[in-house]
Amino acid sequence: HFRVPGNSEVYKSLLHWVKNNQHHYIKIQRGEQSSRLTSERISQLTAIGFDFMERPASTSNRQVKTWNERLQELNDFKDAHGHFNIPIDDVEEHKSLRRWIRNNQSAYNKFRRGESSRITTERLRQLTEIGFRFK
Repeated sequence: HFRVPGNSEVYKSLLHWVKNNQHHYIKIQRGEQSSRLTSERISQLTAIGFDFMERPASTSNRQVKTWNERLQELNDFKDAHGHFNIPIDDVEEHKSLRRWIRNNQSAYNKFRRGESSRITTERLRQLTEIGFRFK
């Protein structure tokens, strides 16, 4: 994996490099120009398994799920319940999924307004493919 510890002095410059590449990739996904990240570099990094959307590793005991794990969890919820609407008073089991949906809704709203956002056209496509609709 390429999850660089987010609070380590040892990997500080590597973390900066990873975040910089991720930032420029997001710009490209939004249709903006990036002189630092070329299509050749994207291909090279993708070929070795670099995830442009992966967050730094957490040193806490809290489990951090990847984008694809959350997407699958959302799809599983829809399959089980027939919808994506997780009630506010739902069990603790779905609390973090509800938060993830809310964060993606916020990111989508920023994306639509042309503001800096962590959501990409690829992630929007994935959500649309499973039937998710933004409000």
